[in-house]
Amino acid sequence: MKKSILLLASLVFAAASTKASAFTLYITGSSAFRGQVDAALKSGTFGYTSQGWTKGANSGKANNAVYVNGSNKIIAHWSGSVGGIQAVAQNRTDVPYLVPTYTGTGDATLNPDTDAADTGHIADFAFTDVYQSASPYPTPLLTSDIVGINAFRVVANYVSGGNPVTHLNYQQARALWSAGKMDLSQITGLNSDKGKTIYAMGRDPDSGTRLTFFAETGIGALSVVNQYTATTTTSTAITQVDLVPASTVYGVGFGIGNGGYSSGGTLAGVLRLDASAAHVGSGSAGQAYFVSYLSRGDSDTAIGADGTTSGSGNASLVQFENSDVAANVYPTQTTGNDHNNLAFEIQNGSHPFWSYEHAIHGASISSNAQTVYTALVNYMQDYHNTSGNSNATATGTGTANGIYAADGGVTSYGTMNVYRSSDGGTILSTN
Repeated sequence: MKKSILLLASLVFAAASTKASAFTLYITGSSAFRGQVDAALKSGTFGYTSQGWTKGANSGKANNAVYVNGSNKIIAHWSGSVGGIQAVAQNRTDVPYLVPTYTGTGDATLNPDTDAADTGHIADFAFTDVYQSASPYPTPLLTSDIVGINAFRVVANYVSGGNPVTHLNYQQARALWSAGKMDLSQITGLNSDKGKTIYAMGRDPDSGTRLTFFAETGIGALSVVNQYTATTTTSTAITQVDLVPASTVYGVGFGIGNGGYSSGGTLAGVLRLDASAAHVGSGSAGQAYFVSYLSRGDSDTAIGADGTTSGSGNASLVQFENSDVAANVYPTQTTGNDHNNLAFEIQNGSHPFWSYEHAIHGASISSNAQTVYTALVNYMQDYHNTSGNSNATATGTGTANGIYAADGGVTSYGTMNVYRSSDGGTILSTN
């Protein structure tokens, strides 16, 4: 039945592509899920190619991208999950998309807000790592379809002398992000680390990864926190670190320390820079230790598991709460493709840092956008589905065998044996 629906959706989509007038659609939201949207659009089912993108090694890691199929185009700006919900719920016209004619490939210096911004467009639909109800924008109620599972991990930055942080529990996370820093010995338990400092780094409030981490650890999904940022860097090193400056994102102001990086990919790159001689504030140069949260894909960039060689060296994965060290830290991992252990931990409930991925749209979605949206949802829900039945539900209480695995083969490893009903909610068995 499901495969028939998928085939029908594909045929409808093909008809819309070849017979209807050309269209340009605008999508936004989750940067953690951008690689999966990119792969779906470029699959044989949809047939798009990436015409241009910015700030990424490829369009699947880009902040912005333009996809083309004949005369039809889909333009993506990956603002973060919460930003995606806001854009759709408020019909915002200030999302900075690339112009439809953009053909650059990975320009790291381009600022879409000033160099190639094409504002004035309302997002046709979006993707989000979090439930709308958990965001600051719970109304109007948007149409939502669960299409995947997002895996996240905790990462410690590269320091040439070694970063001693190997684990982080919820109590430590709450203390660290509340103050923005803490004595390193409170995490390592080593007397030799007394007097050294560990700092919190992270994403801005538009990020679903941030909301998921804060909800999971009990910091509070929408809590005001203190995070640091690398304000001065070279191609290989961090030389100056400060609290994140005050900022405004989509008309919402955030005070000093409460902001963060707008992209997980950018943050991953910063964590690869050597921080062995960094000034923090007005302090003297010295080793600066950071810990942060990233999607599975961005964490692979940070630790070099995807072949990334930028910066000075590989960041390191951190054992998070009660996750199995073998599943989360990969002490013998040599490639970016061996993620079965992490998948197993998520499927069976021992790695708690995960969320559902949602596709969302508003009530006024156009017919062309609805066709593409439905086809994408069907494709993602059917991906890896061997039984022919997708059990993804609005509450997440199904077995989730048929939903698309974000950033690693979660569902390809088998069925989800657990579920949760909210971001950071209790993980329960499906049995």
